[in-house]
Amino acid sequence: MQLMNSTIIHSLTNFFGFSGLIVFASRLYILQCFQHPHLLQIVNSQQQIQFSNKDTRRLIKDREGNCIAIQELVYDCHIDKNLEIDKLSAKYFGIPFYKENMKNEKSFFFKNIPTFIFEQVINSTLYNPIQQLKRVYPYRSLYSSVTGYVNKENQGQAGLEMSFDKRLVINSTFLPCWVDGQGLPTGKDLYHPFIFSKKNSFFLTLNTRLQEKLYQILKKGFNTFSPNRLGSIVMDVKTGEIQAWVEFPSYDPNKYSEYSLENLTSWMATKYYEPGSTWKPINLAIALDTGCINKDKLILDNGKISFGEHTFKNAFVANKQQILNLTDVLRFSSNVGMVKILQKIPLLIYYDWLLNLDLGFKNSTNSYISYPFTTADLNSIECLFKSHLDFISHSIGQGIGLTVLKLIQIVTSLGNNGFLITPTPVYNLSLCQKSLDKIFIGPVPYSLNPNKPRKKIFSNKTTNQICNMLEKTILLGTGHNAFFQGFSLGGKTGTAQQAVKNLGYQEIATSFFCFYPAKNPKYIIYVIIDKPKSPYNFASNTAVELGKAIVQEIIGLNNDLPTKPRTFLFKNSKVKKRFFNL
Repeated sequence: MQLMNSTIIHSLTNFFGFSGLIVFASRLYILQCFQHPHLLQIVNSQQQIQFSNKDTRRLIKDREGNCIAIQELVYDCHIDKNLEIDKLSAKYFGIPFYKENMKNEKSFFFKNIPTFIFEQVINSTLYNPIQQLKRVYPYRSLYSSVTGYVNKENQGQAGLEMSFDKRLVINSTFLPCWVDGQGLPTGKDLYHPFIFSKKNSFFLTLNTRLQEKLYQILKKGFNTFSPNRLGSIVMDVKTGEIQAWVEFPSYDPNKYSEYSLENLTSWMATKYYEPGSTWKPINLAIALDTGCINKDKLILDNGKISFGEHTFKNAFVANKQQILNLTDVLRFSSNVGMVKILQKIPLLIYYDWLLNLDLGFKNSTNSYISYPFTTADLNSIECLFKSHLDFISHSIGQGIGLTVLKLIQIVTSLGNNGFLITPTPVYNLSLCQKSLDKIFIGPVPYSLNPNKPRKKIFSNKTTNQICNMLEKTILLGTGHNAFFQGFSLGGKTGTAQQAVKNLGYQEIATSFFCFYPAKNPKYIIYVIIDKPKSPYNFASNTAVELGKAIVQEIIGLNNDLPTKPRTFLFKNSKVKKRFFNL
């Protein structure tokens, strides 16, 4: 009986064992042959994480292909050594290190180690390297006003990095990152050469050589005039391509956290200011195009003109009665003459012209200018009707606030036969047509996009007359300090009072724009200086000097030959004596 029981138990054991083996083999067969892809996907998902697409950004290059902003592969590493060796190694390799645990002085954390340094110390006691991509700006502060910067999460915070954040992010690349048992990134397979390909570069219209020259000129001017800030833009008159854009004080976008927030945004693209006398050519062009005055009009200038308790005075023309033509009004910057000209234009017609210039509507020029900013601050027509003084103030460029970019856009229309073009530092790659690629070598400028046609503002006849007046302003006028023989320029100065909140007009900003050359210009150069220190209180001894130096650098870079020899056209005239005896 006992033997029978033992046999039964043994048989049952074999049966269940054999059955279990069959079940196990069947299950293993099912797992290997049918569920393998799904299980492998689960394992990979547990061992890998995918970095956000915003961690990978396109290269930013200038018009010649020089890299302005790149993605650099860096490492964050732990180190386990004694404190003294830590300090020596950090000093030798130039790596900042941070204590991870204050109680354990042998544990440290090295951040942002470049690849070439990491390769030198890879065999040392560094461990747990975390690989990541870091935005690097090789030119440091040279392009900061244009490019802006990205934060630690690689998100654009200012400049083009912010306004073109979606276009700079590469969405078509899968970048996995392996993790260890604790879920910490190890950096394996994070680097991908796709992000450095030519197709994924973001091209700017800026010229690095001219940008460097402009930077040095403004740096010298900043040290000489001691202003609150100053800046300059050089732009192609026909296409709207911004060739150079510099602002002072500047900052290093690689170390943006070391600067105050007010210095991290481009004030030339975002801040309002009153243009002053640089607005006078626009008023004169409106008066000529409307037919309210003709080119032979003569103005009686008494030196000052009063409206109730308020008086408009001239800054340069002598305080005595004299007859001025339109050219004299512009080149001597006669405030009285401009007031009388504006009085010839009906208010409703003048206001319609301002609206036609896209003034008065917030964000109305976002479709024209590739930068996020508000275009202008313009009083309503009802306010101008109620206050005649506010309307008259427009004649001398006061009472109207606009950004530097918007003013450049409007003033440039005087040099390109009256078209309101598109100032932009960016080549628009997505909207280019193949037909345009046959004409231009390289990317097509955004302003030449056929989907954004240029807007005609002034007539050819009016712009030609204004350009002739601007040339004489340089030959013998408020901009005479910009004259040098052999080359023709046309420009206008501006010394404008700036309103301070609750304190009235207490500060000044000097500015100057010029076309080079005067006939059929190719470039517009604009310089603005905010709050220069005494005795540099006028545009003629501040902005004009910088503008002249910029033009000379442009001539040198382009190897331009002089035109026919020029001298002062009014060398022995009574007009010259009258001007220099003020």
